[in-house]
Amino acid sequence: MDAVGPCFRHGRITQEFLDKHTEPWLRSEVSKKAAAARWAKKPRGSDLPLCVLCDSEARVADGGKLVICRQCGQYRLVEGLAAELTKESDWPELQSDLARAVRWRFYQGEPVTLSNVTSARWLVEKLKEFEEDPEERERQAVDALVSTGPVENPWDRPIANLGGALGLPSDESRAFAEKLQAGNIVRIVDCKPSWTALDTQPLSPRLKEWVRGE
Repeated sequence: MDAVGPCFRHGRITQEFLDKHTEPWLRSEVSKKAAAARWAKKPRGSDLPLCVLCDSEARVADGGKLVICRQCGQYRLVEGLAAELTKESDWPELQSDLARAVRWRFYQGEPVTLSNVTSARWLVEKLKEFEEDPEERERQAVDALVSTGPVENPWDRPIANLGGALGLPSDESRAFAEKLQAGNIVRIVDCKPSWTALDTQPLSPRLKEWVRGE
């Protein structure tokens, strides 16, 4: 491992070193040490150079326990866990999977607290189980759209409900709904207006709703 040491002077790694050393074991070692160096230097309550999970810009709050990331959303990280995670032998793969899992829970409305390596790996496994059952994902998406009921804008609250069910941001939720619509799994229909005997106008604006396809 002596070859790795010189590239970490002052907690930094040079691109030249990465270009010359492309062996998988070395790239993994470099990635772990670089991540550990970033988090060791992070100032409390100020901008982070990178999120430990996805390498996007992030901020910390609540004494460094709350991480606010533009990609992962929000999550809590027990002090010292970031350095511990980067020491895992499969950290590059775990990092990617954990970022997706944290993001998934955030958009489900359930921001997570990463307390130890075991809980982090458990969360990743729960995401993989969810992703490995596309029929269940489709069922939950359809239920979220249909159960919303009549609305003025079928691309507003129903899409938010779908995003909460699948753990997706608004743009991905809409794309998922459009795919279901294109496959005639669901469709948007006009609701019949409500009238009373004395009214000359419907009681509510023209509403639409998602229903299951025929």
